[in-house]
Amino acid sequence: MARFLSPEWFAELRAGELEAGPLESVPGSAAPPDLVVGVAVTSVPRAAAGVVRYQVAVSGPKAVVLAGPDACRTAQVVLSADYPTMAGIASGRISALDAMSSGRAHITGNTAALSVHQAALGSLDLVPASVRASTSF
Repeated sequence: MARFLSPEWFAELRAGELEAGPLESVPGSAAPPDLVVGVAVTSVPRAAAGVVRYQVAVSGPKAVVLAGPDACRTAQVVLSADYPTMAGIASGRISALDAMSSGRAHITGNTAALSVHQAALGSLDLVPASVRASTSF
């Protein structure tokens, strides 16, 4: 079992693919993704400075998580929350919308970009069931 936000967890997430297959335009391709969402998680146990940052790059119905040196795109929006909130979202115990409406998570940046890509984002499970089942929170 990989611990949430550990390097092993990111590897499992990448191996599990989000939605339907790899995102051809990320990383290393000339074609940019349609939307890049930066994610900042604070108060992370066992993390340098207590913060873990990564990105979700969306292109059409496909998405890929970019972590470490691959997370170098310019994000249009950034989702930030503390570890307990993000663990709740990743585990499926709370929705991202509930976390934002209660003030536990915050979105900054070009929020209009979220509206443009609402259909793709609405159907996207950021932590597929197979990865969720093998994650320790």
